[in-house]
Amino acid sequence: MSVTPSQTVGPYFQIGLIHDRWNRLCVGDGPRLTIAGSVFDAGGQPVTDAMLEIWQPDRQAFGRFRTDPDSGAFSFDVIKPERPAANQAPHLCVGVFARGLLKRLYTRIYFEGESGNATDPILVLVPPPRRATLIAAPADTRGGPLRFDIRLSGPGETVFFEC
Repeated sequence: MSVTPSQTVGPYFQIGLIHDRWNRLCVGDGPRLTIAGSVFDAGGQPVTDAMLEIWQPDRQAFGRFRTDPDSGAFSFDVIKPERPAANQAPHLCVGVFARGLLKRLYTRIYFEGESGNATDPILVLVPPPRRATLIAAPADTRGGPLRFDIRLSGPGETVFFEC
């Protein structure tokens, strides 16, 4: 059996698409946050060769991050987003590349407790039981990183958007 393109996409991200000089999510002043999570496949297994692209609409900031080759975990620092427009809640835009995907997936990271979440025009389109898949929340009460896992399919699948 021959290898299909969807089986060969993933490993190449780590080779040519990730450079530290591109990670500009902490440009400027403001409170810094750490967002940590993991990427999981349909079976709940970690995706160890995924790549995330993060855009911060209010700052024109961009970064690329790989998942850990052993655990599928990721972590990045960012200046807390402000409201990019009057009717939107603070958020980050995320592109997900992974093995088995011929096209990137698009999602967003919103933040727990933001007053704008209730009226954000994108977030209100998501059925209430699924909105939690778009919200980064504190992992514990000690003020550590915000937790945001990405599930590509299966139970608890992250909401993805068509662009």
